[in-house]
Amino acid sequence: MSAKPYCVLKRHVVAEAPRLRVLEMHLGQGEQVPRHFHSAADDIFYCLEGDLHIEAESPPAIFRLFPGQSAEIVSGRPHMVSNKGDGLCRFLLVQRGEVFDFIPVEVS
Repeated sequence: MSAKPYCVLKRHVVAEAPRLRVLEMHLGQGEQVPRHFHSAADDIFYCLEGDLHIEAESPPAIFRLFPGQSAEIVSGRPHMVSNKGDGLCRFLLVQRGEVFDFIPVEVS
C-alpha cells in the first residue's frame, strides 16, 4: 500500500481481499481528502459519527451523510471528502474493484 498525498486523523485498513478493501477513517474538524478518482474501484461511504461531506463531479453532486447513511461513488468519478461538522467524523470506506489507486485531480 502506497503513502497517500494527504493527512487525516486516522486511516486504518480493517479488511482486505482480492477486489475488496474496508478502511475506517477519522477526519478531524476541517480535514479533507483532496479531489481524486480511482481508475478501477468504486467507493462506498458509510458514516459512523459526525457530518461527512462528499463533493462529486461528472455529474456534479453533494452528499451530506450523518450516522447510518451511505453513498456510493463509482470508478472514474472525481470526488473529495471532508468533515464539515464541529467534531470528529468517522466513516467506513468500502472499496470494490480491480485497483485501489488514488489519482489526484487538479482544481482549476
